[in-house]
Amino acid sequence: MKSHKLRIFRRPRRNPFAIMDYTRYQTLAISRRGPGDAVLDVRMRALNGKLPTAGHEGHRELAQIWRDVAADDTVRCAVLRGEG
Repeated sequence: MKSHKLRIFRRPRRNPFAIMDYTRYQTLAISRRGPGDAVLDVRMRALNGKLPTAGHEGHRELAQIWRDVAADDTVRCAVLRGEG
């Protein structure tokens, strides 16, 4: 019988005073709110007045934003919604 080992994944140590830069996103609008700005609002932008849809760049950014949120120790909650 094969033995299974429990894997524990730990976050790497980060500078708790470092602030994540969310300005590089083009298809997502990012803002903070709540006590200590701990809630991150992620809004999919509506381009040309259309409903928010994710093209190639939007999909790439949606995948990357969750990595950034996981690395940002100041975020306690992230809310994803569409603009419009």
